Amino acid sequence: MTTITTYAELRQNIQDYTKRNDILSKLDQFIDAAESEIRDKLRARAMETRATASTSTADRFVELPTGFIAMRQLQITVDDELFEVMFTPLASMSICSHAGPPNRFSVTSQIELNRASDQVYTLEMDYYKAPTSLSGSNTTNDVLTNHPNVYLSGCLKHAFRWTLQYDLADYWEGKFNQYIAEANRYARKGRIGANPQRKPLRGMIV
Repeated sequence: MTTITTYAELRQNIQDYTKRNDILSKLDQFIDAAESEIRDKLRARAMETRATASTSTADRFVELPTGFIAMRQLQITVDDELFEVMFTPLASMSICSHAGPPNRFSVTSQIELNRASDQVYTLEMDYYKAPTSLSGSNTTNDVLTNHPNVYLSGCLKHAFRWTLQYDLADYWEGKFNQYIAEANRYARKGRIGANPQRKPLRGMIV
C-alpha cells in the first residue's frame, strides 16, 4: 500500500481506491467509523502510555485519564516503594470500611479502589490510550504513523459498504482484521515478558 502519514493523504487514498467522487462528503464518516473499531480492537504499542494520579482520603474513586481504553498495570507508591494494585471485577471486590493503602481496583466510568486512603498516595498507571481522532486540525497520530494499513483498510471497509460493493467491503474487512491481528501480535512479541512484576501489598485483603 501507499505510505500514508497524514489525514489528507488518508482521505485521498480512500477516494483513489474507490475511484468515486460522490464519496467526498462521506470521507470523515468513514474515518470516524474506522477509528471507533480501532479503539475497540487495536492494542498496539503506539497506544500504550503512562500517567500518574493521586488517591483521596475522602473516597475511593480516581478519575480515568483522558482517552483511557484499558488498564495494563496499576501500581501504588507506599513508603517510597512500588506495589502492584491487583485488578478485581467489581462484583467480586470487597470494599474495606477502614482507610489504608488500596491494593485492589476495578474500572467502571472511573477507577474504583477497594478502600479510601489513610493518606494521599501516588498511583502509576500503564494503560492503552485512544489515538486522537484525525481531522483538518489534527492531521496525524501515532497509530496512523505506525499502522497506516489499519487505518486505510478500516476506512475502505466502510466506504465500500456505503457504495454497496459488498464483496470489496468484505475483502477490506478481512484485511483490516489481519492488520489488527498483526499489530497486536507484534506488540506482544516486542515485549520481553510482561511488565516488571511488583509485589502486592500483603495483609490488606478483606
